[in-house]
Amino acid sequence: MQRHLFPTNSWFIIFLIIIFVHAPSSASADDDERYLSCMKSFDCGNIKGVGYPLSGSDRPDYCGYPGFELGCSNQDPEITIMQLSYKLLGINNQSRTLNVSRTDYTENLCPTLLSNTSLNPNLLSSTSDHAEVTLYYGCPSPSPAGFSAQFTCNINDTGMMGYFTTVNLSVLSMSAPSLISYPTACNNSVKVPAHLSAIMPNLPDPNVAQLLEAISQGFELEWSANDSLCDTCKSSGGQCGYNQTTTSHFSPSLEMQHHLFPTMSWFIIFLIKTFVHAPSSAFANDDERYVNCSNSFDCGDIKGVGYPFWGSNRPDYCGYPELKLDCSDQDLEITIEKLTYKVLGIDNQTRTLSVARTDYAENICPTLILNTTWIPNLLNYTSDDQNITIYYGCPTQGAPTSTALPQFPCNINATEMTGYFTAFANLSDLGSSASNLTSYLASCKDSIKVPVRESAFQQILSTPTAAQLLGGLNQGFGLKWKASNNFCDTCQSSGGKCGYNQTTTAFTCYCKDQPQQFSCQQSPTDAQSPTNDQSSRSTRSRRLWIALGTSAAVAVMMTFSIITIYLTRREGSFGAVIAMTFRLKKSQHVGEISTFHEGTMEEEKEIVKKMILVGLWCIQTMPSHRPSMTKVVEMFEGSLQSLQIPPRPSLSSPRRSAQDHSSTVSSLPRVSS
Repeated sequence: MQRHLFPTNSWFIIFLIIIFVHAPSSASADDDERYLSCMKSFDCGNIKGVGYPLSGSDRPDYCGYPGFELGCSNQDPEITIMQLSYKLLGINNQSRTLNVSRTDYTENLCPTLLSNTSLNPNLLSSTSDHAEVTLYYGCPSPSPAGFSAQFTCNINDTGMMGYFTTVNLSVLSMSAPSLISYPTACNNSVKVPAHLSAIMPNLPDPNVAQLLEAISQGFELEWSANDSLCDTCKSSGGQCGYNQTTTSHFSPSLEMQHHLFPTMSWFIIFLIKTFVHAPSSAFANDDERYVNCSNSFDCGDIKGVGYPFWGSNRPDYCGYPELKLDCSDQDLEITIEKLTYKVLGIDNQTRTLSVARTDYAENICPTLILNTTWIPNLLNYTSDDQNITIYYGCPTQGAPTSTALPQFPCNINATEMTGYFTAFANLSDLGSSASNLTSYLASCKDSIKVPVRESAFQQILSTPTAAQLLGGLNQGFGLKWKASNNFCDTCQSSGGKCGYNQTTTAFTCYCKDQPQQFSCQQSPTDAQSPTNDQSSRSTRSRRLWIALGTSAAVAVMMTFSIITIYLTRREGSFGAVIAMTFRLKKSQHVGEISTFHEGTMEEEKEIVKKMILVGLWCIQTMPSHRPSMTKVVEMFEGSLQSLQIPPRPSLSSPRRSAQDHSSTVSSLPRVSS
């Protein structure tokens, strides 16, 4: 038997006290963990009580459909749909609709990334109150007279002119044919949904302020997520969810335990192991953040990922906010500026990430045409990175035949188009044909730059084909991080764990006792005499640990005793428990029985006897018979001989008068040594 019989982790002991002493039997019901988790609702700001098919916060991912995960940003609930972020304005469970608005159009009409609104048609669809606003960017000047809804933009340090329309230009083709041809000269166009009722006032005299107001009111989306199955599940008392493995709906069931205390063998064994056999060192009271940031992120072949990254079992304070990792089908992923990348490798020595864009995993025609972006103060390209320029939506007339500009076909969002790519950063290097190529490429609707490694870049130069480009993109490129690296080295060398304070937005060193700014410094006294410090600390808190240890013993004995009595309800079984423990002789031929192994010290025997006796007092079915926690501490600090043997607890809770109880207790024999 261990000399240290009681753990010193107070929160865990208090939890057990509540469960076993004060909580009603229903609190011990062995409900399925998923059922309990999916009972919780998502609350953020004014949006509360959100359930299936949405997940997020206290609701794990299996409580909702993939792609329906909610986040809470500054008390604003948000949802990401097809890599675009939306503010959740409302939810109607009756009509199964979401009211959302695009977060990138909250303040103005000039977002950093120009992206069309796209939906998963199998999950979300527009309602009847739906209209679209078409915004055109990078349009030439002057514009036709009919384009009065003009605005100016500065996107990524590029000034441009834009226009918007709330009507389908085809209806004006007869009266104003120039309005049809003019938008094709603009560099980009984006469709943004809104409520039809909000757009109607803009039709007579459209202006930017009214348009922003209409967009901020959002638009409705109707979801389809096995709704009939969910109704059936709820009517049967279940909670709706989604099985990520089988990709189908499931209903975690409620399994009520009808016994007074849980009787699962693994749980009882766990308690006995924890409180009787486990050494107290197993419950070292380290700072929770230190413990959590000691965890590493593992996914697929990439393991042991730590600072400055977070995710999974590493909370957000263990890394920089922008460097959250996810694990999707055993592939490690990171989202940077709304673009998702597959993490191919992490080198902690050089502090570099090797990543590849997931939207170019299968072909070079992604749904959203977005430039690769990075975070200048945190992530930057390495010297081994080179850019490839890809052009989309190029005109079929006047197409070049240069081998330096390979052509490829694309079908994006049901639109056929022609594309080109080049590894030449400066087309003037192509000589006499440069002028014509530059003029032609300027007429393409979109162009983006995607980085590749130098080795892949050279292969694309020598063999410029679409297949070669796709292979180079999937080899990825490097990003070097800069996240208070020197501070982290200092922190780790002092025994701490690196992290990030979300409140102060600064580096933090998590130490075993408490967070520090840069390192876990020890005072000379602490460093020279850790044993004395521990001894002193133990002396100061001795009474506290006695109380907590007593509580733990009570919890174990309550489980042990009630099951023993319950399963052996024949006459004399309760007396046998007492007799076996204290070697009492009874008339029922109970002899000298010892339950201790040879070599057990007298002090340990006395502690075990006290544990059993106090536990039997605490499981009395009549509340008035149970001692208070103050009395329990006194019983443990007193002598064994001063303790009375408790009356046999009855599972039927018989009614007894105070006088009967008093006479019974006074007649009980005291424990003999």
